[in-house]
Amino acid sequence: MKAPFVIAISGTSGVGKSTLIHYLLKQVEQATGLGMDDYEETSTYPTSINAWIENGANPSDFATPHLAENLQRLRQGKPVIDPMTNEEYPARPIIILEEPFGRERDAMHQMIDYVVYLKIPYDLALARKIQRKITDALSDHEFEQGMRHISTFINWYRQAGYLFYQTVNDRVEANCDLVVDATQPTEDIAAPLLEIIKRHI
Repeated sequence: MKAPFVIAISGTSGVGKSTLIHYLLKQVEQATGLGMDDYEETSTYPTSINAWIENGANPSDFATPHLAENLQRLRQGKPVIDPMTNEEYPARPIIILEEPFGRERDAMHQMIDYVVYLKIPYDLALARKIQRKITDALSDHEFEQGMRHISTFINWYRQAGYLFYQTVNDRVEANCDLVVDATQPTEDIAAPLLEIIKRHI
């Protein structure tokens, strides 16, 4: 059995990774998607981003063993259970992985065949992130709590977040296989990726 082709979608927070992956999954029936955020409860991350950067910014310090295990299972042709929905995902010829660190993490790099880096100005990505948080606050009817959450995020971004994203993204972009302008409409961003995927189905 031919091993599935694993394509990782990377880029800063707010760049549109999840939106792109959802679009690709609708276009490609032979694909299964995995997202790093879905495995947060079983993952361990550095407690201080500033200290992490000062100590060398090792991407492998962001450990997602359950995600790595499920990716390996899919590569072996075995189904996996989504930890957020408990839905079973079958093994398919294409695996689209939301992986902000590209192939930079030791537990993941040998399982990733192709890395796409979505590039966008940081101010636009931040604006998108804040807009999404405001929309969530309004839809949940918890506006005051949502505004506090946004304030906390902005403070973190100013103190550590910007440097974190810059550190990670510079490394990912330098070692990726394709850089795509993420200011384009989703269908235009997806076009070159669909051509790559078609060659591996």
